[in-house]
Amino acid sequence: MAPKKNGRARGEQPAKPSRRVTEKVESVVAADRGMTIREEMAMAAMQGYCAHYGMAADALDHVADLAARQADALLARLAKDGAP
Repeated sequence: MAPKKNGRARGEQPAKPSRRVTEKVESVVAADRGMTIREEMAMAAMQGYCAHYGMAADALDHVADLAARQADALLARLAKDGAP
């Protein structure tokens, strides 16, 4: 199980939290929280795949799946290595 910080699993915390968002605020719209660390990692992986291999319409689901799996693998490795 992934370590938790502030009640959230690693990778589900905001990547770039806004200063006006605090853990005590539960009614904040998701858009105000920004992307999670996992989403940012997957976005970077997907950008790399698309830049290197091109963007074929029939492969987008496959590329998105690869990017999400790569983000999950990196988070797992960081947890294994004891990264904060």
